[in-house]
Amino acid sequence: MDCEILREKGQLLSLTREWEKEVDWSLGFNPSPEFLAEELDKLVSDPDSDVIVLIDSEIVGMLALTIQKYPISNEIVASERAWFVKAEKRGVGSIRLIREAEMWAKEKGCTHFLMYASNLASGLHDKVCRLYQRLGMKLFETSFVKEL
Repeated sequence: MDCEILREKGQLLSLTREWEKEVDWSLGFNPSPEFLAEELDKLVSDPDSDVIVLIDSEIVGMLALTIQKYPISNEIVASERAWFVKAEKRGVGSIRLIREAEMWAKEKGCTHFLMYASNLASGLHDKVCRLYQRLGMKLFETSFVKEL
């Protein structure tokens, strides 16, 4: 499996449809694969963002990143915007994508790399947290949501 920066728009709709099958709908959000694909396409032309794709004869995963100044300091951080790997390519594929994103962040001059573990990702939350810790990341924040 190889990783590369996505350069052309319109290539992620089938992957976002796979993502939709795993979303936990009980949190009150109404995820749309079409909307997510459009948002990811916007990042392709944003100079402070990129979408790294995992390829195994086709796109089987993606990690979208944005560079920003952290709100409480002057440090430049790379922040995950979206992340998904098809179930059969997880494990080695997920690690490969995260490592590639870390290298991308370093090349962009970032001092930190932020990844999120969302409960929106169905039953994967705890597994993702363990993966992040194995990769040397530290627990940083906890978020809560309330439907209004």
